[in-house]
Amino acid sequence: MPQLPSPPRWKSWIAALATLATLSGVSRAQDFTMMVTNPNPLGLGSFVPRGADIDLGIKGSFKGDYSYGIGVQSVYNSNFFESPSDEECELSTYFSPWFHYTSDPEGGAMISLTANYLPSYRAYLENSDLNGLDQSGDVAVSFVGSRTQLDVFGRYTQLSGTDRLTGDFVEGTVATAGIRLDRQVGARTSMNASFTASQSDYGSSTNEGSDIYTAMLGGFWAATERLSFGPTLRYTLSKSDNIGERDAWGLLFAVNYRVGERILLAAAVGPEYSKYSGSSGNDESDFSVTGDLSATYVINELWTWRNSINSAVVPSPDQQNSVINNVAISTSLQRQLVRGWLSGGIDYNLSGFEDVNTGDSSGSNENNIAVFLRYGRPLFSERLNFNSEIRYTFNEGEEDWDQVQVGAGLNVAF
Repeated sequence: MPQLPSPPRWKSWIAALATLATLSGVSRAQDFTMMVTNPNPLGLGSFVPRGADIDLGIKGSFKGDYSYGIGVQSVYNSNFFESPSDEECELSTYFSPWFHYTSDPEGGAMISLTANYLPSYRAYLENSDLNGLDQSGDVAVSFVGSRTQLDVFGRYTQLSGTDRLTGDFVEGTVATAGIRLDRQVGARTSMNASFTASQSDYGSSTNEGSDIYTAMLGGFWAATERLSFGPTLRYTLSKSDNIGERDAWGLLFAVNYRVGERILLAAAVGPEYSKYSGSSGNDESDFSVTGDLSATYVINELWTWRNSINSAVVPSPDQQNSVINNVAISTSLQRQLVRGWLSGGIDYNLSGFEDVNTGDSSGSNENNIAVFLRYGRPLFSERLNFNSEIRYTFNEGEEDWDQVQVGAGLNVAF
């Protein structure tokens, strides 16, 4: 039977917040330009099974659960501004209290609400003029019926750091809001529809942000209990002062494959037709292939292997009549220890710049590769956690640079 998504697992959200509080400063701002392309920042509708028996009563609705904590992290960066020649070291410290609320901690309610807020004060040893406050907050309201799930969500993120695609220190914001509907229409068939609006702003920088609107309509047919597949029609409208407008229609073939809790695979790939209307007044069109993949393999109780491939197009923030075609590939292997965990992996981004008037390359491709090793464990009790990361990144393209980042932090939940 096709599987509709369940409400998020709130305990795992708390764990994600704890990790973010201690590791958010290491590398997240490097991909600020691409953050606006994520049409679903809360992961709603991800391939998580929903129980077959749903209690349609209102009992238990809005029985709130509130939790909070604080994280402290220090990060050493050997090349803070990602310079090819004039490298500058920096030691950063982040103080990050976090707050979490859910109306339905045990699950089963028809209506549920969750909210998270994470402010983070940053302090730099060598660049104290850049000290300031970053913050991230989100809220989601879910309605779950016997055949229908409706989610309304919003997220606001304000963060800082050197963006790898512009080479500038960014103090910017990304705001996203959307709605998603999943409906079981038959014993083996389900439909889904969503609409998301995202906006990025580079603050006082001369770089131009963008507005991206995404609408999707798709269906799934369950061939077996493990395998379901179907088409998805996607429309994307991108607006920016640098390119005007980009309209893109994509027809994706999506596949979900699940074997218990051990193997999770979600993939979608297909052609996309795009049309540009830039400041030159010329309408240009283009055909390309787009898609995404995420896969998790729980090898055994000790080892877990995670992989993802994502493609996205965003207006260039610092070049007129240019877009960035980005392909992000990530793989990591995690080992569960007696107390704690150890993981290592590789993140790879291939970013190509394309002139919207000619369809030709408007600059050198950027190859950005990061190799990382992470370690975390509880200390004294399950409420106090230690997290650390070592990351080596090198970039080849318009500018060649590399950097070493070492971060360590503590997070306590009350």
